Amino acid sequence: MDSSNNGQDTGSPDPGEEQFLMPQEGLFKGEDGENVDFIPAPDLTKIALMLIDRHPRFAHLEGCTMDYLWKRKGGKTKGKPVLGATQKATGLVKYYSGAQFVIWLAADNCRDMTAKQVEATVFHQLCHIEWDPEDGRVFLVPHDFAGFVAEIEEYGDWKRDLVLAGRAFKQISLPYLAMREKKHPNDQRVENHQGPDLEVG
Repeated sequence: MDSSNNGQDTGSPDPGEEQFLMPQEGLFKGEDGENVDFIPAPDLTKIALMLIDRHPRFAHLEGCTMDYLWKRKGGKTKGKPVLGATQKATGLVKYYSGAQFVIWLAADNCRDMTAKQVEATVFHQLCHIEWDPEDGRVFLVPHDFAGFVAEIEEYGDWKRDLVLAGRAFKQISLPYLAMREKKHPNDQRVENHQGPDLEVG
C-alpha cells in the first residue's frame, strides 16, 4: 500500500518564513557516481522524531522502525505533483532496510517549500500510519476526507468525513486569521478569510 501526498501549489512563502534547504540534484549519486533515485534524509528523520515526541497522536510510532528518504523526482499523479509518500516495507525493502515503513519526500516538488511546509508534509505522512490498540498492529490508512470545493459549495458537508473536516477547519480558522492579521496586517488573504496557498492531496 502506498499513501501519497499529492498536490502542490505551495504558493509564495510568507515574508520572513525560513526556506527549507533541499538536497541539490548533485547529491543523488551512488558510490560509483551513478544517478540514484533515493538518498538518506537525516533532516527529515530529525523532523519526524520531533513530531512523534511532541504529539500524543503519534505515540504508537515510538516503537516503529522507519526510514526517511529524499526522492530525486516525485513525479505527478492525475496532473498534480506528488510531494511524498508513506509505504509499508515488504519483500526486499524490508529485508535490506529492516524498517516497517518508508517515508519519502520529493526533493524537486518540495523545492520551494518553507521549513514549516516541509514539517507539515512530514506530519501528513506520519498520519498515514495508524495502529490497532487490541493487537498492537500498525498499518497504513487513507486520508480522513476527500472531496471537491464545488461539491461542498453545492451540498455542504453531506457525508461524515466532510463533517469531521468541517469541524476541524472551523476550530483553526479564527486563531489562524488572528495570528496572520497580527503578523501581516495588510494581507488581503486575511481580509478575504482565505488560508495559506497550499493544496495538499
